[in-house]
Amino acid sequence: MPGRPWIPLYAILLAGFAWVWASLPLMAIPNAGVDDALFVRHAALILSGQWLGPYTQFTLAKGVGYPLWLALTGGLSIPALLGQALLYAAAALLLVRALSRWIPQEGALFALLVLLLANPGLYGTENLRVIREGFYTPTLLLILALLLWWVRWSGEGLGRRLLLAAGLGLALGLFHLTREEGVWILPFLLGCLALRAVVLWRGWTPATWRAEAAALLACGVMAVLPVLAVSAMNARVYGVFRTVEFRDPAFIAAYSALARLGPAEPSLIVLPRARLPELFAASPAAAELASFFAADRGRSYLDVGCQTYQVTPCDDEFRAAWFMWALRDATVIAAGYADALAVRRFNLRLAEEVNAACARGELACLPPRHSLAPRFRAAYILPTLGAAWQVWTTGLAPPGLPDPRRLRSVYFSGGELEPRASAFLDVVRGDLFVDVLRPEATPPYPFPSLAVERATRLLRGLEGWMRVWAILGPVLQIAALLALLALPWLWRRHPERACWPVLALCVGAYLLYATRVALLAYLDTVAIPSVNMLYLSPAMPALLLGLALPLILLWRTLRPA
Repeated sequence: MPGRPWIPLYAILLAGFAWVWASLPLMAIPNAGVDDALFVRHAALILSGQWLGPYTQFTLAKGVGYPLWLALTGGLSIPALLGQALLYAAAALLLVRALSRWIPQEGALFALLVLLLANPGLYGTENLRVIREGFYTPTLLLILALLLWWVRWSGEGLGRRLLLAAGLGLALGLFHLTREEGVWILPFLLGCLALRAVVLWRGWTPATWRAEAAALLACGVMAVLPVLAVSAMNARVYGVFRTVEFRDPAFIAAYSALARLGPAEPSLIVLPRARLPELFAASPAAAELASFFAADRGRSYLDVGCQTYQVTPCDDEFRAAWFMWALRDATVIAAGYADALAVRRFNLRLAEEVNAACARGELACLPPRHSLAPRFRAAYILPTLGAAWQVWTTGLAPPGLPDPRRLRSVYFSGGELEPRASAFLDVVRGDLFVDVLRPEATPPYPFPSLAVERATRLLRGLEGWMRVWAILGPVLQIAALLALLALPWLWRRHPERACWPVLALCVGAYLLYATRVALLAYLDTVAIPSVNMLYLSPAMPALLLGLALPLILLWRTLRPA
């Protein structure tokens, strides 16, 4: 616990943070069918006891972790943005209190908490949506906090350590259920395991191998349980023991088989339209999809790909990530497979027929593979490095904020809301929002709305903070890297001031951030534009730790005794 004089300051800070998030507007996008609207629909279905509802091509497309969280906050009548902010604040406080063992200076800890709560990645326009990153980010921060407590409680009783391990495992399980690319934290977790093994081997901790093994077992069991529970529920309702169908080997096999017909040179086009006639002739299963690709049923996927990459006039080719969605639509809409088990069987048949046609020489194909990622080519290296620099610096740049002139209030909206928007706002408990469906609308308020005025002032204040961050972020980055280089040298001269556990956390934080940057840079090169704060925001707490902790350690080392 912090000292008595600090408790009121912590309370004021956390209350202020909650007030800010209770006052911020929601970016309402009720027509985002594979994002915001899908999560809200699934949350509403869970609350009504229908699990994820009747099967469609979208039912098992994305993880259920975020809809479960929305169902919890919605059931408790907590606004969606406020709920995820409270979870983030709790995780940040937990992490800061864990650090108090190695950093006893309350001023430094308080400043770190302020920086974590002022995280620019939280406040960008895209992050104010009903989007998975709002839950993904605090879940990752919670994992970091519990890992720190794991080290801090090394000498505690087995019961307390098992409870901590169970909490960490549950957080890891929910993290896996929220997004599909959770593999990016594996290098960090493996590094933690390796470092922990070295610490145990060298006897630098009071923990024993037996106690550590028991805690790891409890953590592993609790990490697997929510994944098994969701898979079992999907098996009961839809007939497939899977969390999401994008991870299903059958879908991956079908996608991989079709991608073998792609260009030999690097390209964002997975399956060129010119090759469809020979594909349909060689595979009866693929021929069942012909009506979808021949008509304009996938027009939205075609258009967004052309708009994103500025292909004018549109060449009607499905690009990269949008082909996955088009394939799922075609399977359900054109081929008519209306349940998950039938879709799975179709995908296996499609993969088998296409691969067999390739083996017989009926189709000119690339070598076989089993992955949603394109085949690696040396031509991707330089663009990926360039994108990595852009992604890294995105974390040091200010994100965009909503336009205060577009704020609307449910209570003073100047007219009836669309039914879809009204139902959307009911679930997420959003009273103040930016109308993304009708951005040109300027609401004629019958009298001044205090909520709108308060949010307007907050957004203008945040604009000021973002201007400060544009200068502060790069300065902190340079200073933190210099501090990291200086600390080992200084600790050789003053070993009594060394704090290796916190330095290890700094290195781990940069590893976590760098892994996320590498993933997004590669995705930007081969699949979908990924240089944005929304996709980077889950790793922003790691970046902030990497910026702040080296400077705190340097201050602790250089300050007078």
